[in-house]
Amino acid sequence: MVDVNAVQAEARGKKLTPEEFERKAKEEAEAKVKRMVDAESVQAEAKGKKLTAEEFERKAKEEAEAKVKRMVPSSSVVAEATGSKEADDDKERIARLERRKKEREQQQQKPNSTPEPVGTFASGVGLRGSEIKLNDLNVFTINVRDASDQKLTVSKDRVKVDIKGPSEAIFDIFDNNDSTYDVEWGPTNPGDYYIHISVDGIPAKGSPYLVSVSD
Repeated sequence: MVDVNAVQAEARGKKLTPEEFERKAKEEAEAKVKRMVDAESVQAEAKGKKLTAEEFERKAKEEAEAKVKRMVPSSSVVAEATGSKEADDDKERIARLERRKKEREQQQQKPNSTPEPVGTFASGVGLRGSEIKLNDLNVFTINVRDASDQKLTVSKDRVKVDIKGPSEAIFDIFDNNDSTYDVEWGPTNPGDYYIHISVDGIPAKGSPYLVSVSD
């Protein structure tokens, strides 16, 4: 009998087409059947049943063909042997693509966990030129907010202030621990000062602020 497992292993190893393997298996089966036919038993049966040599040869051939048909694996078996590995590879590739697609969709749907301080603004006496005092400290407050005007808590090093004017202005920043920062600054000469304020590199609303300082 033809070993189906051996058939499948050989089909995968040599990469035979279903037609090539079926033809090869049929040839091997016919050779095996031919070896199984005993010339003496053929003659004995011919004499016992009073068959002519031609009739018995035809009968033996029919029986051999029937055995070959039962022994040769069907095309579907051969096709399964040659195609099972490729099918498994295709399934794995499709599953991998589906996983990547799902991960991308989840990433796109994931909300931003760190809102940007785009609603930040500053206010206070220290931004009103008419009330600024030379060689004295003047105070304004930075309010850190997101796009929905909700308070954001950020560290002091993320808040930046830069003052440009006719003279160097001294300033300092104080964290109030409530999403606001007080800035104390003092001009030494009259003129126009531009106060640049940003949080995480995002300018505050209205920045730079123009402050005109008089004598």
